[in-house]
Amino acid sequence: MGGPWRDRGFDPTAWRPLAPRVEADLAPPASGGSDRLTGIVITYVVSVVTSLAIMLVGVKSGGW
Repeated sequence: MGGPWRDRGFDPTAWRPLAPRVEADLAPPASGGSDRLTGIVITYVVSVVTSLAIMLVGVKSGGW
């Protein structure tokens, strides 16, 4: 190999492919705790309720 590969010191004989990626366990936790999806859903619902509350306060005060 030549060109920029040689300039960067690339050695094709010493190159090894990346290690396989370990996938996370998709089973719900056995301890009864909430999983990641539940946290995302709760965060979304809270943000929607907060947005509606801010909008209603603004409408009530005549700001909009």
